[in-house]
This record gives sequence, structure tokens and C-alpha cells, in this order.
Amino acid sequence: MESRQILHERVKPFIFVLGVPSGGTSCVAHLVRLLGVDMGKIPTTKGPHGRSYSTCEDEAFFRRVVNHHCPWHRPLPTSSPQVTALAIQEYVAFRRRQPTSAMTLGCKGWVNWGATDERFWQIPDIHVINVVRSLEGAMKSFMKYQQAAPDHSAQAMVLAAARLGALWQMKEIAVLNNPTKIFHIDFEELKSNPLAQVERIAKWLPHHPSDTQIGSAVISVHQGK
Repeated sequence: MESRQILHERVKPFIFVLGVPSGGTSCVAHLVRLLGVDMGKIPTTKGPHGRSYSTCEDEAFFRRVVNHHCPWHRPLPTSSPQVTALAIQEYVAFRRRQPTSAMTLGCKGWVNWGATDERFWQIPDIHVINVVRSLEGAMKSFMKYQQAAPDHSAQAMVLAAARLGALWQMKEIAVLNNPTKIFHIDFEELKSNPLAQVERIAKWLPHHPSDTQIGSAVISVHQGK
């Protein structure tokens, strides 16, 4: 019985990449993927403006969590943090049942609402990468993606919603508990000194990325600038 219990507890570590809209989460999720973390089923389409990586959002996470509890077109969540945390629990259990050779699993989360509930931290071996970026920097990046919109009034509405969503998510991240399980990465520092910051992430990960994986992750940051 004891051996069965130990075997049950040996689950693969799971990492959520959290941040604000246009806060650098896609870039960090992509480099974490290059460092050997299984980030789920990622769409093959690349990001806007010739960005060399996609938004790195797992299709199952959208289907099981985002669409029901924090739809992308709404700046604020539609469910309580408790309900969202339970949905995240079920999602992580689903991901851990999927066959993969990766030693570490992950997801670009950005639904910080559920992470404020204790049920989120009850998930075995759960961790968070908090991508830090100023509201000004995030909004400047967001506007790059909206410049092609011909309807300026609609553009203003989208920007206002994004700003509200960013302020809300910053507030949610600020109150996350279990600080020993949260790794902070400043996105501006990542862009200015990719090698040092990628090496920081690589050392923090539960597995040991190879030098080749680290080199690929550094190149991806340069390409995404």
C-alpha cells in the first residue's frame, strides 16, 4: 500500500506561465517550450507582425478553462476563483493523463483568477512563472497588434478592455500565495539580456535543459524582439 501511495504522488511537475495581456507571456511560454517543457497542443500559426512564435496557448486549456470561466473577449472573469481553480485542477489532471516523453508539463495560463484560490495550490507539484511587465509596456505592445484595425472607435474599446484586464490581472498576481513556488521574470530584462535570464529559468526548471535547448531559447527571444 505504501509503494502505491508513493507511486501515486510521483506526478510530473506542472508550470503555469502567468502575466498580463501583451505582457510577454507568449515569448516566455515559447522559450520554456524550447527548454523541454510540454506546453500542450499549440496552434501552428505564428503570431502577428512577423513574430517568430505563436501565442503558445494550449487548445485544451482554452476549451476546458478559458472559454467557460474567463472568455478572451471579456476583460474580467465570469466565474468565481473557486470554480475556476477546480476547472484548472481538472485540466492539469487531464494533461497528466496524456502520453508524453517530457519530464515537465506546462501551460500559458493567464487566468490568474483561479490561482488566487487555495485549490489551485493543492494541485500536486504546481508552479508559476510570473512574467513581470509594466502596464505602459504591455499597452504599447498591445497597440502594435491593433494598429491595423480600421475602426478607431472599436480600437479604443478594445484598448480600454485590455487595460482593464491588465490592471485586474496585475492585482490578482500581486495577491498570489505560496511565493516559494512562484518564479519571477522581468520581461524587459529578458529582452535586454536573454542569455542570463534564460539560464535563470533553465536552472529553476525541475528538469535539466541541454545547452542546445538553452541556445534555441535565447535565439527565440532575439527573434521575438
